Amino acid sequence: MKKALFFLPLLLLGTLASCDDTKNTPVQLDCGTRIGLNEEVSTRSHLTWIKKSKLKDLISDKGNFILLLHGSSDTCTCYSTFHTNVLVPYAKHHKALIYAIDLDEFESDSDYYGVIRQVGIDTLAIFRDGVLAYQRTTEDETQKWYYEYAAFNDWMAERALDAKIYYVNEEQLDAYYAGSQPFTVYFTLEICPDCRYLSRNALRKYLQNHKVTEENFFYFDVVDYWKSDDTRAAIKAKYGLSYSEDNTVGLDKGYVPTIYYVNPDGIHLKGDVIEAAGVFYNEKITDGIVSHTYFTQERLDEAKNTYLTYLNESNLTPKVLEGLNVGAVPEGGNQHDLLAPYEDPIFNALLDYAIGSGN
Repeated sequence: MKKALFFLPLLLLGTLASCDDTKNTPVQLDCGTRIGLNEEVSTRSHLTWIKKSKLKDLISDKGNFILLLHGSSDTCTCYSTFHTNVLVPYAKHHKALIYAIDLDEFESDSDYYGVIRQVGIDTLAIFRDGVLAYQRTTEDETQKWYYEYAAFNDWMAERALDAKIYYVNEEQLDAYYAGSQPFTVYFTLEICPDCRYLSRNALRKYLQNHKVTEENFFYFDVVDYWKSDDTRAAIKAKYGLSYSEDNTVGLDKGYVPTIYYVNPDGIHLKGDVIEAAGVFYNEKITDGIVSHTYFTQERLDEAKNTYLTYLNESNLTPKVLEGLNVGAVPEGGNQHDLLAPYEDPIFNALLDYAIGSGN
């Protein structure tokens, strides 16, 4: 199939031609997914379709991710071949989260983040720290990379490392609670500044620097439940994010980001099945002093032999953030940076306990 090239400055074309192999280390992908892997194959299946606003967020968060810039037609046989023979098997085998965006999302925007933009073809791009690291197009249909999974898989293996945390939906998460295998779940909200800070800093650093021995590490985004007070309260109560007499592990009315290590009994979704827990970056700082936090002395005293065992048995100092003098938030800054030196070690200790790791 003949493809028409959008006008691009000659200088930009020169950079695009050389960007594919400018870095010789593979990208550690931030997230994978277990959602939709077994769905019926269709023209848009096994891909996470996004808008330009989401792509901008991924870039600003300095994300490590795969992006398909879809410049061909859904009905084009070239796209069907690439999608069915290559992308779908790769997504299923690697539990890969492949973001996809239509070419027309960029029509009124001159910034394409360096991704080759060409009518009639698709471009697969891999980003490292929000910057384009590798890319390749489907323009040459004679290349095995385009139609043969093994060749595509080999190319990807040199450029991308499988994720160590996976998106799940509510049905899938409930199935793990109904099972017998321990798992770790990170309750998060994609539009929450606290969650985004934790994800792009402590979580990303931990997963890049540690060998994770357990695959049961899940990313549960509550964004669909945050649309009303009722659904928000319901999801918090269901999984024990909120405090109750039978679920003292929760914090107040419930917050994200929250991480629970669950040792399921096949019945309960909260309470004693939560073996380790932490609620991060929801502190209140008053006159430079932490006045509200999950990590209080009272909680540590009560839970040191249950869900805060990981903290009680650690060598961390301090283990309690309540009353900590972290200083005033600087003008134009945020309190996350003040809390990170104290909060991130607790976060790391929880993950060491929950998912198992080594240097």
